[in-house]
Amino acid sequence: MIILIVYFYQSVALTESDQDATIKYWECRNRELIAEEFSNNCTMEVEAKLLELGEPTGTLMTEEKLNVEASGKSVTSEEPMDQEESIKRRKQDSNNNVGQVVTSPVLLPAVLELVFADMSLVDLHNCRQVSKLWYKEATRTLGLRLKIDINDVKSIESVLLKLKQQPRLRISELNVDNINLNEDSFQQLFHKSHLTLAVLRITDGQVTLANWYKMMRKAPNLVVLEIGALKDGESHLKLFPVCRQSTHEEMRFVHLRYLEFVSYGSPSSVFLSDVIRSCPNLKKLIAYNFPVENPKNFEGLKLPFLEVFYVPQLGGLGDTHVECLSKLNLSLRELMFNNFESELSPTLIRKFIESQNDTLKSLLLTQSRNDQDPFTEQIPSCPFPFKLSNLTYLEVEKPFVRNMSHVISTDAFPDLSHLYLRFHPGSNWVRCLPKNLRTHDGVHHLTIQWIEEKPLVQMAKAFPNLRALDIMYCDDNLLRVIYTHLPLLEILNVEDSEYRRITDEGLTGYSSGSNDESLRKWPYVGSLKNLHLLSLDFKFHPVTEKSILKGIVDATSLKVLRISGMQISSEVANVILEKLINLKTHCMHVEDCPMHEIGSDTEGGTDEDDDGSEASVLSDGGSELEA
Repeated sequence: MIILIVYFYQSVALTESDQDATIKYWECRNRELIAEEFSNNCTMEVEAKLLELGEPTGTLMTEEKLNVEASGKSVTSEEPMDQEESIKRRKQDSNNNVGQVVTSPVLLPAVLELVFADMSLVDLHNCRQVSKLWYKEATRTLGLRLKIDINDVKSIESVLLKLKQQPRLRISELNVDNINLNEDSFQQLFHKSHLTLAVLRITDGQVTLANWYKMMRKAPNLVVLEIGALKDGESHLKLFPVCRQSTHEEMRFVHLRYLEFVSYGSPSSVFLSDVIRSCPNLKKLIAYNFPVENPKNFEGLKLPFLEVFYVPQLGGLGDTHVECLSKLNLSLRELMFNNFESELSPTLIRKFIESQNDTLKSLLLTQSRNDQDPFTEQIPSCPFPFKLSNLTYLEVEKPFVRNMSHVISTDAFPDLSHLYLRFHPGSNWVRCLPKNLRTHDGVHHLTIQWIEEKPLVQMAKAFPNLRALDIMYCDDNLLRVIYTHLPLLEILNVEDSEYRRITDEGLTGYSSGSNDESLRKWPYVGSLKNLHLLSLDFKFHPVTEKSILKGIVDATSLKVLRISGMQISSEVANVILEKLINLKTHCMHVEDCPMHEIGSDTEGGTDEDDDGSEASVLSDGGSELEA
């Protein structure tokens, strides 16, 4: 039930002194008592009273319908209002109350400011749907909510000082790193923001179990909760369930939509069944290493709104884990499994995955590598083949792939558009790649972590409509295959590695020491006439300026260029910038480039041509700069 302030309409004549007295009275009343007094009024009564007052009304949003991630989005009414009845009442009131002044606390901005000040994020968004006045005041209140990052005691004290100087400010997002949550200053800060706090992220910290439960009881309106390494001295906390004070009743976080936590396998581990009981309305859950439980603990439990479920199991996902998940009757949109136990039943995991056929859009199957020997093939239980008719994104690691025809299949994945193959150095492509590989016309984006030349040629034939390619562990030979067999590419992202190297020859097509265009031996990057975006990441073996001047500038359709791990002189940078402007290039990102020397004749390193297109160079290694 949405907590709203409802005051029954009365048509009374009030003088200015009476109005002032009314405002003063409502300002002095305790806000929590106001909310409690009127919390039992239903939505229909609220809208009926607002219609009597002549205010336009909207549809109130229930907690189940609210999508906090898309805040501010209006919701259409399932039952449209009777406008004729509203007009009839309005005329009747105007005839009966001629000369009278209508005043209601729900129409006084001063009262609304007090009521909205400590209201939760969910309720504020609901209030924005009531009337124009409520929308205006609730939006103003949202503008006073702060995002705070704290990592030491000084930062806490500075925030407390700011809140003292500006009492109207409230905290809606709190990010904590390496803080002792038992400190009096932090407890004071949390107490000031517990009603309005919607997002809490704790990367690392210490807190006693008593203080943790006390904090959670104070913050029932959390929407996002991320918990990393939270300890009570040496041991990790049992985060859920949270019991109410002086009772054994478990507390429910009905507003919580996103939860991420880590369970460390100690006696105080977080059990998934306790999490589900405490947070029944989750939309996204990331549960690291939840322990084995009795499947009977999941009897009757449901997560009806859960769309995204990531299960990175450090110790391996076993049969019991899958049996517990099957009890929940999930309807997921995204699913990620990491680390299967070698004894896991392939039939069991395949059955669970296929049970999500109606809704599942994204599936990730990954396996952690051994740090000492990262190239060893670990052979877990393989769930393939299975069918998912609505799947659009599939990320799969080599140990799960026994036969590539199970992955590249229009029968199994007819809607697949993005395929990510996580292979590793030493992976044997010959064993899993059949000679006559079927084509899949729907795949437009392919990401490959490790591949040889011949398998890449087969991949190019299997995906005739491929438009985007991301390839790691790339070298000159793979680039030549791309230029030859994928001439229609529009997006190309490549990066080298410690084991493979990209040189000037791979980007320009010239043999070492030759610049004569008539002597170009191989296809080069300029052969990709439809290329719109090119990203080059040189982590180990940077190329020279020749690759840009003799290769990249010939990609006539290029709009976005990103280069990292390469240093160029200011003179060459200005030449590149000038040519990119001529090519209508919209964005250029060159990392480790002396920004203050680039474009000295153009203010700020940005120039503009006659058509108004711009080119920019960014040297801080951050995000790209769009013109």
